[in-house]
Amino acid sequence: MKKKIALTLTIIFVIVSITGIIGWAPSAQSKVVKWKYQSMWVPSITLWRGDKYFGDLMNVLAAGELEIKYYPGGTLVKTSGEIFDAVVAGSIQMATDWPSYWEGKNTAFGLITSTPAWFTPGDYMLWFWQAGGLELAQELYAKFGLVWYPHSSTGPESGQRSNKPINTGSDYKDVKMR
Repeated sequence: MKKKIALTLTIIFVIVSITGIIGWAPSAQSKVVKWKYQSMWVPSITLWRGDKYFGDLMNVLAAGELEIKYYPGGTLVKTSGEIFDAVVAGSIQMATDWPSYWEGKNTAFGLITSTPAWFTPGDYMLWFWQAGGLELAQELYAKFGLVWYPHSSTGPESGQRSNKPINTGSDYKDVKMR
C-alpha cells in the first residue's frame, strides 16, 4: 500500500513538474515588441535624466516582452514641434513632452502644465493621480489617438528676466515679456 501511494505521488509530482516547466517555458512564437522612445530634452538640459530613468524602468517591468530603446532629444525627430506628430504617425512609439508646446493643437494643453503658479510638483502629481487630472489629460490626448502619463514634474514657471528694474506696476510699461 505504501509503495502504491509513493508511486502515485511520484507520478503526480512528475506530471505537475513537466506541466509547470512547459507552462513556464517561453513560447517559440513569442516575439519581443520593440519601441523607439525619444526624449524631448537634449542631453545639455538635465530634464532628460527622468526620461531615461523612466525608459529603463519600463524595460525592467516589461520583463522581456517589450524592449524600449531610448533616444536623446533631437536624435530621431529634430524639433520639439515635430515629436507630437511623430508619435501620432507611429514613426516613434513613445516620446516625452511638455504639453504646453501643443497649445496650437488645442489650448487646453497649456492647462496641464504651464501655469504661472498653481501647484507645486507634488501638488501636480496629487492632482494627476488622485483628483482627476490624469483623466482630463487622457481625454485631451485621446482626441489625437494618444495616451499620456506623467512620470515626473518640475516646478511652475516663475520670475522674470529684464534689463530694467521692476519695482512697481508702472515699471512694466514698455517691457516686453513672453
